[in-house]
Amino acid sequence: MSARFKSLLAAGIYLAASMLLLLPPMHFRFDRELIASARAWPTDPSIFMWSFCWWPTAITHGLNPFLTRLVWWPVKQNLLWITSIPSLALLLAPVTYFFGPLVSYNVAALLAPVMSAWATYLLCREVTDRFWPAVLGGWLFGFSSYEFVQLGGHMNLFVTVALPLAAWLYVRRRKSKLSRGWYVAWIALLAIFQFGVSTEMLASAVLLGLLAALADVFLRRPEHAKPRGAGPGERGEQNERRSCAQSRLLSGCWSLFLETCAGLAVAGILLLPCFYLLFFVHYARGAFWPASYVSADPLNFIIPTRITWLGGGLALPLSIHFTGAGEYERGAYLGAPLVAMVVMFIREFRKQRTGRFLGLLLAILVLLCLGPRLQVLRHSTPIVLPWILFAHLPLFSKIFPERLVVYVWLAAAVIAAWWLAASKTNRGWKLALAGLTILYLLPNVFAGLWVHPVQNPAFFAKRELVRYLPRGARVVVLPYYYYGYSMLWQAETHFYFSMVGGYTGPRIPGRLWSYPAVKAFRVGHPVSKHYPAELQRFIKAFHVQAIIIPDHDSYDSPTLLAPLSIRPIHVGGVRLYRLP
Repeated sequence: MSARFKSLLAAGIYLAASMLLLLPPMHFRFDRELIASARAWPTDPSIFMWSFCWWPTAITHGLNPFLTRLVWWPVKQNLLWITSIPSLALLLAPVTYFFGPLVSYNVAALLAPVMSAWATYLLCREVTDRFWPAVLGGWLFGFSSYEFVQLGGHMNLFVTVALPLAAWLYVRRRKSKLSRGWYVAWIALLAIFQFGVSTEMLASAVLLGLLAALADVFLRRPEHAKPRGAGPGERGEQNERRSCAQSRLLSGCWSLFLETCAGLAVAGILLLPCFYLLFFVHYARGAFWPASYVSADPLNFIIPTRITWLGGGLALPLSIHFTGAGEYERGAYLGAPLVAMVVMFIREFRKQRTGRFLGLLLAILVLLCLGPRLQVLRHSTPIVLPWILFAHLPLFSKIFPERLVVYVWLAAAVIAAWWLAASKTNRGWKLALAGLTILYLLPNVFAGLWVHPVQNPAFFAKRELVRYLPRGARVVVLPYYYYGYSMLWQAETHFYFSMVGGYTGPRIPGRLWSYPAVKAFRVGHPVSKHYPAELQRFIKAFHVQAIIIPDHDSYDSPTLLAPLSIRPIHVGGVRLYRLP
């Protein structure tokens, strides 16, 4: 088989696996349900669907795509500080135009594991020159526990195709299979693409990528056998040749490192206007969460969570106590067979420079995932870890250490492919271990963890909206903040109205948070005995023209809106309160 046919075959295997794992639980209803977790807040998926509509609309209508007052009116929102995924929104703009943002979300969620696995296959194929070991390496990264954890609703984190592609380009350039100009251009393009998917992942990729490239420079040494039985003259000539070869090798290593920096510099120059908006306009100061709260638990590398089919339920009484930001951030589980592969690889290849490099890289990545201080089952220890060096830097303080697990998975996938291709272990044992690795990592698709029914009232898609509200009306949509689908509903109206609310991140803008009525909206019931006056003050301050509540909601809406003394209009599956 040709290399191109093998690549297509690998892509077909991954696509079939993704469809088999993700489509049956949602009964193939692409336009009604999301490939996301119904147990997580609906806000994370809805902000991505909002972004799928926003970027094409803003660009085609001459609006500023980076700043908007359509949400949290009248506060201007910097969309580069939220997960607005412009790269994916523009790539899938035709799908959004013809089928809507919900279908675009599902297409991205279905193809993300496929593309990540296929890119990792290319990397492992370049490293091992073997088909089936490379297929396994691609599977391990694209269908990892990290990937399925993030499929719960974090599109900015489960689209990881740029990471293995960048490593693949590096290896090809190192083998002189790619010219200098094309290498610099592709690195710049991948950096720009990743900026438009996740600035957090771009920052961590640049940091760890450059550190890995530097380690590659210092660990690469020519491995020549010491000459035996040669005379003094012959030994001198061979030593001189080795010295020249070493000098050329180190020169090539530094050249490749500088070319990588050049590609990143080109991307930085092209993104200068975005960096200006990022750091000088509405800059989000401080860490979003303390690093100790968003660090991985070392037990998670060997103990599964509910996401995993085999053993996840049995380990649930223990896994719920893992350190980390929540169930849908704990993607470190490697499984015993994969850990065994890594251990055997290090024992067998530790004397080779590439084996030492991969083993050292994996160990450092695991330590970085654990955060600034070692924590086990939410109990802090006095052991200080390497991430403390980066935890207080301006941009890196916003990186969640537990999300660095994605790089652990990439290194583990390459190690597993290398071991299968080059190990002297009995072939039967290798095949058995590979099969067990896949079995141990199968996701728990039978539990319905990636099925998210979407509430979509007809009011936001029909003419009733135009009949009852003027264009640009300032509206409060309940449920409020991260409890509802207000972002999706606004997007489906093609931004017909502005919202005095929404969701753009874990913080409500300060001016609105100071109003007690906002706190009442957030919790779903009045928070003080002065609530009627506070509600009126809020409505007058922000010129609210309407309040919309879906018919089926968990809010105590009669109590919340009783002070208005207004009878709601029941239309299109919502209750509409029009305010004078």
